[in-house]
Amino acid sequence: MLEGQVAVLSSGALSSREAIRFLEALKRSRIYREDQNSYMLYPLRELPLFLQKNIIPEEAVKSSSLLQKELEKGSRRFIEQDVRGQYRFNGQFRNAKEIMDALSSETDYEMADIQKVGAIFHEMFEHHAFTGRSGTFYKYEGLGSIYWHMVSKLVLAAKENHELALRSGELEDADRLAEHFRDLKAGIGVDKSPLDYGAFPSDAYSHTPGFAGVQQPGMTGQVKEDFITRFSELGVFVSEGEIRFDPSMLSEEEFLKKQVDWVLPE
Repeated sequence: MLEGQVAVLSSGALSSREAIRFLEALKRSRIYREDQNSYMLYPLRELPLFLQKNIIPEEAVKSSSLLQKELEKGSRRFIEQDVRGQYRFNGQFRNAKEIMDALSSETDYEMADIQKVGAIFHEMFEHHAFTGRSGTFYKYEGLGSIYWHMVSKLVLAAKENHELALRSGELEDADRLAEHFRDLKAGIGVDKSPLDYGAFPSDAYSHTPGFAGVQQPGMTGQVKEDFITRFSELGVFVSEGEIRFDPSMLSEEEFLKKQVDWVLPE
């Protein structure tokens, strides 16, 4: 997940050469989205269809004498076999505790058998591994989505590593990190066309799902990191109570080529 990648990159634990290899590997990873030249929070994965859920493996059913007895009764209170021969739990139970409580209160089964059913239920649905919208939604910080605040944190982390390389005198590594920084920054909306971005490029938006342009405009957390990165790019630093200027990455393209009169709006 991109949060973890950014945390490692910004921790200061990597050498300049390791940071370079890290950023190279990141672009080859499954979280890279070529269409936006940017990074999703998590690798995209296919979710099972509704009828593909709640199918108990046949070997799990055979391993439980309790489930086999319930099938023989044909009561369908806890388990049933559908028209395709697949086994499913009764849909009223939301977690393993609920089905275990129901089995304890309504039957005279042994606790070991009830716990076995609870373990099958727990292992099948994996509620303990539920991550909310990140693993089930296709918008917000969900599947296939780019979360722009985290991308801006990635850009800032790359710039921090560039500065560390400069201070350490590793000029060749600093140049390569600068290239990675510019590439990451180019994925941010301000350098894109409205067609690619899906909105006015300099406006801050929350996320970009895999099937649409940017969504949820507003003063997102992305703005904070972008301000910090921009001051760093301009070469403005504060150290030991003093402002220092070191515009090592400031491009000539940033400057006006001719005199311009600035007029404040009335």
